[in-house]
Amino acid sequence: MPDDEYPPESIRVLAGLERPVRDPDDPIDRWAREFLGLPAAEAVRPTVVSDPAVMSGDPCVAGTRVPAETILAYLRAGHSDRDIHEDYPTLPPGAVDAVRRWAAIRASLPGEES
Repeated sequence: MPDDEYPPESIRVLAGLERPVRDPDDPIDRWAREFLGLPAAEAVRPTVVSDPAVMSGDPCVAGTRVPAETILAYLRAGHSDRDIHEDYPTLPPGAVDAVRRWAAIRASLPGEES
């Protein structure tokens, strides 16, 4: 991934330090409006979370029991986003991108390996 793909302000948003600025044309917001009937402000971008009560605290896509490492393994093996969603239909739209963002942040931390 190019270093400039995630500007510093987006890292602050992903880390939960700032609120994201919503783009009305964002595909996640559009999906939420069209299929869930939610206003754009309520559309939530998927994230990767660690909860000791879910999968022993392994990082998973929020609201699912799908480990982020499993998604990364699929990506490393050359599978497409569509392949992953076919095998894990509970993944919300944007979940694979959320795992990519999580992996990029994790890889940028000192002492972390991807």
